[in-house]
Amino acid sequence: IANLSTQVEQSQTWSDLDWADVATAIRQGTSTYDSKVYSLPIDADYMATVVREDLAGNTTLDTWEQWVAFAESQNGTDMNGDGKPDHGACIALGPAGHFSVFGVLMAIAAPHLQLGGTSQGAFFNTDTLE
Repeated sequence: IANLSTQVEQSQTWSDLDWADVATAIRQGTSTYDSKVYSLPIDADYMATVVREDLAGNTTLDTWEQWVAFAESQNGTDMNGDGKPDHGACIALGPAGHFSVFGVLMAIAAPHLQLGGTSQGAFFNTDTLE
């Protein structure tokens, strides 16, 4: 495994590489170890949950169970004044109408699969790779 830190720091090495444009969480979580770059991400996504504060008020939305309860309480109400019922939650579409249901599913499932935190693998044992 090669340390790519020097190549990344010398932007002329790869003219298309804009390392600062890669999200910090992706750079630190998937590409670096001990402050050195060992991989370059080809693609990565992350999910951000957003709520309208005027609807949520002081509602606590720290767990998926709280999000579901909030979404159910809002579902079917007219939130934008057009006279039609709206959904309590949605998955925003990306470019060309694409979205990843798998990404949302994994975001919900990961805390239940990784009870020992990020040192524990979600799909296999990180010590034995089984």
